[in-house]
Amino acid sequence: MTAGLENRDERVSARAEIALPGVTETRWGYVVIAGGAVSRSAGAFERAAWIGGLALLSAVGALWLVLPLLGFFDLGVLVAPSGGLAVAGLALCWLAERGFLEEVQVDLEARSLRCTLSNARGGLRIRREVAFDEVGSVFVQRAERPGQPSKLFVRVGTGDDLIEVARGREAVLTVLQARMARDLQGSSLRKANPGRRMRRRRGLARPLTHAA
Repeated sequence: MTAGLENRDERVSARAEIALPGVTETRWGYVVIAGGAVSRSAGAFERAAWIGGLALLSAVGALWLVLPLLGFFDLGVLVAPSGGLAVAGLALCWLAERGFLEEVQVDLEARSLRCTLSNARGGLRIRREVAFDEVGSVFVQRAERPGQPSKLFVRVGTGDDLIEVARGREAVLTVLQARMARDLQGSSLRKANPGRRMRRRRGLARPLTHAA
């Protein structure tokens, strides 16, 4: 009877993991989408940044092309506004190229967590990489008020260095927390012995683009 209950619990846990929203399985591990407001609207933010950036750069071109045709050419007057518009336009284009989709990659082969930003064209930028043996705990922070999402964090070491992994319903994040704690396979993730460290293994599971 006990074995039957254990098998049933394992099947329930497996189904829960498969059904987790925002989690994509890969050959080397899985990817968790942050789930914040920016990530949910990443595509819209990226399009808006491209449109705004190109519009500002077009305005710079218009200043230098149209005003001289109208008989107005004061270099000192043209440089200041066109310079400001160009800087703002390039900044928006850079943000669009960088992307707004925040993800955390759990690489079981390389035994590391990677915090990334990606754009709609699939371009990936690594913001931070943390080895499994640097992780002190994985925990869910409950929502402060009704209607707000709970948050899943990874604590690096034993201090206040926190990585936000995902936002959402507490029940869903609790399942993801249990999976990550098991995958990281460290007794430092167990409340009974928070100080113990895991053995470190290096190496990337696949080639990725440049870091931020």
